[in-house]
Amino acid sequence: MRLIHTSDWHLGRRLHDHSLIEVQAHALDQIARLCLDEGADALLVAGDLFDRAVPPEEAVRLFNDFLLRMSKDVRIPVVAIAGNHDSAERLGFASDFLALGRIHLRTRLSDRAEPVVIEAGGEVLHVYALPYVEPLRVRAELQDESLRGHEEAIRAALRRVRERLQPGTPSVLMAHLFASGGSESPDSERSLEIGGAAQVSAEALDGFSYVALGHLHAPQRVAGREDIRYSGSLLKYSVGEANQRKGVTLVELGRGPLAVREVPLTPLKDVVRLEGSLHDLLHAPDFERVRGDFVEAIYTDTGHLLDVASRLRERFPNLLAARPRALLLEAAVERATPRPELALRDTRELLEGFWSHVLQESAPLDESHHAVFREVVGRLERHEDPDADAQEAA
Repeated sequence: MRLIHTSDWHLGRRLHDHSLIEVQAHALDQIARLCLDEGADALLVAGDLFDRAVPPEEAVRLFNDFLLRMSKDVRIPVVAIAGNHDSAERLGFASDFLALGRIHLRTRLSDRAEPVVIEAGGEVLHVYALPYVEPLRVRAELQDESLRGHEEAIRAALRRVRERLQPGTPSVLMAHLFASGGSESPDSERSLEIGGAAQVSAEALDGFSYVALGHLHAPQRVAGREDIRYSGSLLKYSVGEANQRKGVTLVELGRGPLAVREVPLTPLKDVVRLEGSLHDLLHAPDFERVRGDFVEAIYTDTGHLLDVASRLRERFPNLLAARPRALLLEAAVERATPRPELALRDTRELLEGFWSHVLQESAPLDESHHAVFREVVGRLERHEDPDADAQEAA
């Protein structure tokens, strides 16, 4: 049995001010073709199909078109669950009717022990679907007020599932949760809960031939186990994910040992971070290959520069941000340096660069200028009014 595991599509998401619908459509087209090329027997989507509970119209249309293609052209079952970004009620609309076309949208906790039965090539596979649920929902469903935290809730919810497992029949669990030890992408993932209370141990997911997880955006194994995996998100949804590989997970199980392979997807527009002098960013041939991508540009020039973003946008029309490397270094230093020492080092180069740019013919700065500037900055950092002394004197 061959399965394609994917998750975290976040249809309708924007990257800064840029729509991603066209890029997402390109990625979904690759998944549909991959299902055919690889001879997949089912497609598993482990939650966060949409980016928010009420998705924009173009996102709903894209999802509809994809499901129609899977049903009419690819003609394999699709099993999808609700994630923490999805509205379970909206995603589950008409799910019983869609199941007649082998589109299984599992959004209710109460359905977790009723497997989706996949049959192909004389083999049978049971897929159990556990959508994202808060512990409060599990307590209400099981009428057990003693359950506290995600770990206890998931363990309790899966007891009924394990009672239904059939010896000799391969089983897959789909779930949307935060498995302990997983690598996060905090600038693009929505936290499930403050601290570590939302985490679920790998041991709580034992007992299945394969566990297809969603929520974390980096493709990864859980606790070093090949049988419990995150496929990762459909695309890079922040610059912090620029170095991640994005794709789907191809899973083979049944008669032989479990085999898992990551299959990359080629984005229509990649997310990249570039670094160099402003001149190089504007003119170096090496950067030409990413002209059409989503770009964060880090320029290494010191001193004051004007209209950096607008100048870079002429070369990189999908520019996300332009940041001076000096400020990024200062931010790192700020986390480790006491404030008085930091202010002395931060302000000098900034003031001198601005002074030389605006008053090129004037006398150079002396220490008295720096002292006044440091005092003003210090008062602002303490949320004081720089004109307070003058007002009091008046």
